[in-house]
Amino acid sequence: MSAPTTNPPIAPGKRQAVLDGTNALGPEFSALGETLKGRYADRYFQAHGNHVLWEAPGTLFASMAWLRDEMHFNMLLDVCGVDNSQRPKKEWPHGQRFEAVYHLLNMETHQRLRVRVPVGQDLQVPSVMELWKAAD
Repeated sequence: MSAPTTNPPIAPGKRQAVLDGTNALGPEFSALGETLKGRYADRYFQAHGNHVLWEAPGTLFASMAWLRDEMHFNMLLDVCGVDNSQRPKKEWPHGQRFEAVYHLLNMETHQRLRVRVPVGQDLQVPSVMELWKAAD
């Protein structure tokens, strides 16, 4: 049996990424939450140690550009589609069966943000490939 591996020491002035939701305990998490709440009001909330934002298809591109350029969410981790039909109605108060979900990462502060975009069967979501090539 091999010995457990240890992480190399962190360089002064650098922070180690915490990707399990425990970043919700830090002051950066609270500060980002206040900023997002101030800009997005009732469309922002926290769930499972992550920031979550509801966005509409018509304003998605502008919001994503602001998140990338002003809030430094410089990495698009994932884009996925969700079919809410088997989930409890309280988890999708928007009433739309489908959602496009974007997971963003600020690589400087290691903060994550989930952007949920409710869409109907016949609605389209604009591409964010111009902002992040990973959206292709």
